[in-house]
Amino acid sequence: MLIKGQAMELWNKNIYWVIQKYVFNNIINRFMLSEMDYNENDNTKYFIYDLFKEDSLYKLRLVEQKSASISKLLSAFTKQNVPPIDEFIKILESKINLKLGLTIG
Repeated sequence: MLIKGQAMELWNKNIYWVIQKYVFNNIINRFMLSEMDYNENDNTKYFIYDLFKEDSLYKLRLVEQKSASISKLLSAFTKQNVPPIDEFIKILESKINLKLGLTIG
């Protein structure tokens, strides 16, 4: 997403991503993105779709349009909060114990 977006911005072209609402929301939450209102001047544009049931069929429907600059996306993807290693290991151990019933010792 970032490499293609950088090329399009350098070439002064647009790139359009068609993405499911659930996946887009996951990206927004995971990378703490905000202020992604649609701006025609941004080169990276998102067309967000979701499934809706009509009668006995599910259909795709455009629900939102968002956009961002590559600099905004790069900043979000590269500046993540990294927990202290002890906290990371504690969380990892609890997930291993929960999922597999294994102990680390």
